[in-house]
Amino acid sequence: KYAGVKRWASALIWLWPIGIPLLYAALLIACRKSILHHKPGTLLRATRFLWSDYKPGFYWWEVLELTRKLTLTGFVGLIDEQHRSYRTLVALLLS
Repeated sequence: KYAGVKRWASALIWLWPIGIPLLYAALLIACRKSILHHKPGTLLRATRFLWSDYKPGFYWWEVLELTRKLTLTGFVGLIDEQHRSYRTLVALLLS
């Protein structure tokens, strides 16, 4: 009865941790010259939340930070509970 909804939910569950970092990376690549050379533009203003907290040479850092956070909150939880020490080690290495 709910097979369609279940497939849709499964697709969206995987879209967030993979798709959003890829989207952010694509947006930052599209406006990297503007960021590095301080050339104002519409896309640059729209993506300001991704790069404004960092020095221009590190504009891509938010993508790495988002990936780290997603890994800590989601992917570490996928490690089997029988391997608690491994799960803890991975979480400590990523934090």
